[in-house]
Amino acid sequence: MNTFTIIVIIRTSKLRNVTGYLMISLAIADLGVGIMTAFPLVYATIDDHLTPGACDMIGFLSSVCWVVSVYTLTLLSVDRLIAIVHPLGYHMIVTKQRCFVTIGLTWLMSCILWTLPLANVGSYKYNHEEVTCYFDVAGYPVQWIIYMVVIFIPTGIIMAISYSWIWCVAKKQKVSPLENTSNIEALNTSRKNFKALRTLIIIIGAFYIAWLPFIIEHITKASQGNLKHIQEWLEITIYMVAVTNSFWNPIIYVITNRTFRVANVKLILRLCPSCACLISENRDDHEITEYDC
Repeated sequence: MNTFTIIVIIRTSKLRNVTGYLMISLAIADLGVGIMTAFPLVYATIDDHLTPGACDMIGFLSSVCWVVSVYTLTLLSVDRLIAIVHPLGYHMIVTKQRCFVTIGLTWLMSCILWTLPLANVGSYKYNHEEVTCYFDVAGYPVQWIIYMVVIFIPTGIIMAISYSWIWCVAKKQKVSPLENTSNIEALNTSRKNFKALRTLIIIIGAFYIAWLPFIIEHITKASQGNLKHIQEWLEITIYMVAVTNSFWNPIIYVITNRTFRVANVKLILRLCPSCACLISENRDDHEITEYDC
């Protein structure tokens, strides 16, 4: 599904913008998490043991993709803040070149961060219950807590400031929209930005709903050691809920973003013309030909 998301954004001119490129980065990260989750599951059907090198690779790549997701969600919140606070000057402030550099730095920082366990500043460990490899929290609790502080404190502060600022702007525009909108174009731009913001808030909410139990479990492990009293099924469930978040975003895009929904329909019809018969005859053609964010 994330592959489909990437194709849709690349093929749709209205989605090929800074926000779209950030969503592509997020989709690649989600795709990486999905692949690194599936690989050990498939391998476990052959041999219930991963070599140290394979475990390090899975732990490294899945951790990198996970942190890139967090950083990209933060960048998206800043992108929406600029779009809403400075709608007319947005394209001068947020350029594609700056976007590409920022995305590259995000991946580079994540790679550097999770290379440290490969240099014996921590390690990756195979978990037989969850059939995957990730950072050895119980063995290196201090390092894990430092990771959490470095990853979540800055991003949490940035997102809190961004959404607080956006909330203040939205409240002010609701009270006196004419004072804050110089022309019709600015008003329409503002409405589109708030619609895009709704999608982003749902995506961020879904991310933290999925991953927060997993993070809390591992912080508890870091402070108390391995939790023997946690049922195996509960530990597996917490992990599976977290990794399935990789599949949620494309569904959220389709439900909340009309442009993305229509682009999906067009791509499906292009790839499978015979699928047109599955689309209701009562569908409004206007939705297929004209759309906005």
